Amino acid sequence: YTMCCRNGKIKLPQHYFTFPSAPPFLIGLLTKDTDRVVKFRNNIRNYNNALSFTSLGCKIDRSVDGPFGIRCFKIFGQLVHNMGSILPRNNEAPAFAQIYLMGQDTNDEADHRVFMSQSDIDPSIIKQFLDFFYVSNPYAIQFKMAYQISLQYESISFRIKSIPPPPPGQFSHDVRTYVRPAASEVAMVVGGGGDIGENDRDIILHSVDGGFKRVSERHTGYLPLRYPVLF
Repeated sequence: YTMCCRNGKIKLPQHYFTFPSAPPFLIGLLTKDTDRVVKFRNNIRNYNNALSFTSLGCKIDRSVDGPFGIRCFKIFGQLVHNMGSILPRNNEAPAFAQIYLMGQDTNDEADHRVFMSQSDIDPSIIKQFLDFFYVSNPYAIQFKMAYQISLQYESISFRIKSIPPPPPGQFSHDVRTYVRPAASEVAMVVGGGGDIGENDRDIILHSVDGGFKRVSERHTGYLPLRYPVLF
């Protein structure tokens, strides 16, 4: 590094590079060579999509579609991730983040995710991830809590945002580093009515009639919400 860090002479404290160990079941899925594990790695994108809080959003260019040749997926403009209403509409099955709110039993939730994914994935592996998420994933924990709150109101608005760090001098870590959020650092703000305001760094979740909201790529939850297996 010749353009910063005084030509490599700056040594950052070791605790900047220490992270919690991955759960044993995930280490096994990434390192073992059994048929079940190999199949998981070959389909890891399908597993991630089945567990994702958000869906893919883009404008598809249909001009390249045709009856012959290899299928081509072409998009216009920006690739975004969508988050829909916090609860499913009438007679609609829950999907993406809605499943985290509506799922009451991890066995049934795992089966539902397998069904919605329409791919050959193992429900027992999905259940392992869910059991882990509901203990360690701050977004899954907050979504589950939000469902209990939503049962008390007919129309309600939710907002998820990352709480900013305290002012300098009140925080023991360098605010310039990226750290994994804890459940207490991810706020689910409940608004009983009226305009709760919007901010580029917020994910706004409205009740059933709220339509879709796009998750800004600048939001700290952008990647964890779309790639829960990775984070």
